[in-house]
Amino acid sequence: MNTNRRVWVLSGVGVLMACVAGCSGLSVTLPGGFVIGFDVIGVTLTNTTDFYVVPLLYADDDDDTFLDSNIVTDENYVDTGVLPPHSSVTITLDCDRAGTLKSDHAIMEIPGGPDVESDNAPKITAEDDFDCGDAIEFIFIDTGREFFTRVEVNGRVVED
Repeated sequence: MNTNRRVWVLSGVGVLMACVAGCSGLSVTLPGGFVIGFDVIGVTLTNTTDFYVVPLLYADDDDDTFLDSNIVTDENYVDTGVLPPHSSVTITLDCDRAGTLKSDHAIMEIPGGPDVESDNAPKITAEDDFDCGDAIEFIFIDTGREFFTRVEVNGRVVED
């Protein structure tokens, strides 16, 4: 290994070791929404449709949230704004807040027509579907026949 690479590797290991005890919440978001950090999780919302989408994202600190009424509350709502067509936004949540994540029947806004709710309301939980530090993506898809939400964790589909 050349000297410059060795310095970079050792510096990185040193920073990681120093942060183990005191870098809660420290993160770096890489292109594509991948998050490297401690005690954080990256959540990307991707609108692949030709219309505006309201994601209706909720996050609860409890990873045992079985009933929708436990997570779909004003306190758990994550204001992500409205996603323009063919766009995405990445947010970072503390792992303590992301025990359960849910998109509760996202809404596709159709100009001059009735809005369309997502056919599904995917809900994923920590330790079952994702771990702290993972990159999560909620993808809003319109096939012309159906509008649904897909969830991927580190590029792997976990719910459709």
